[in-house]
Formats: sequence, C-alpha cells, structure tokens
Amino acid sequence: FWRSNLYFGNRIATFEIPSYLLSRQMPSAGVPPVTGAYEPLDENIVGAIRHIVASLPTDRAWAIGPVAEAARMSPRTLQRRLNEANTTFSALVEDIRMSAAMSMLADTSVTLRDIALKLRYTDQANFTRAFRRWTGVSPQSYRRQQTTNGPGRTM
Repeated sequence: FWRSNLYFGNRIATFEIPSYLLSRQMPSAGVPPVTGAYEPLDENIVGAIRHIVASLPTDRAWAIGPVAEAARMSPRTLQRRLNEANTTFSALVEDIRMSAAMSMLADTSVTLRDIALKLRYTDQANFTRAFRRWTGVSPQSYRRQQTTNGPGRTM
C-alpha cells in the first residue's frame, strides 16, 4: 500500500484491501527491512517527500526535521536531494499547501479558518495572505469564481 495515492481533506477517508490479503499474516511492527524499502526515494524524491508530508500526523509540523526523519535521512541530505531535483523543501511545502487549499476551497461547507488550520497556518489572515500571493486573488474570491464557473473549469 505504500505506493498508494493519499488524498486528504475529504469528508470520508477509505481504502480497500484485496480479499486475498486478509488471510495473510501481518508483518512485524518493527522497522521495515532496509533492502529495497526506500528505492522510490531514488526514483522520485519530490513525489516521495510529498507523500511523507501528506502522511504526517496533524500534530507534527511540516518542518524538514520530521520529514527527513520519516525519509530515513538527515535534513542536510534531504536538502541536497531536493536541490538535485531543482526544488527546495520550502517550495515543496508551499506547493503542497497551494494544491490542498485549492482542493479544499471547492467544498463550501469547510470554513476558511478550518482550511487555514488544516494547512498548519497560525490563523486565517496568514492563510489569506499566502493564497493571495499564490493566485493573485483572495480565497473567498477564488471560491466564488470556482462555484460560478462550475466544476472542472478554472479561472
């Protein structure tokens, strides 16, 4: 399941397990074997780090330390690897936040304050400033434009 796409911010979170796996014994809860366990990081460091950031518990900061720890590398190594992929940790987190914000704004039942908190902003004003920097419009304007244009259309 570790190559599965994770989507957050939905009203319902589910996953499916193939029935043939139900009869198998669960692997031990210890550290997974190192041989081959982290090969995807070599193939697509940006995608792997996106998955790690998205899977962090909400009480953990989107800081390079916890993400590097989850990727089993030092923060400096993570910085070097992202630099080789022509990005930075900060740029990656901003991109994740922007994508998540645009997705969450489609659900008009979610308040801007809740979106700001889910994206780990200290308050709605900081989220609004960041969103305006990304898109040139406020989150409220973006939401209105999306509902006016209809689903599947862009500004």
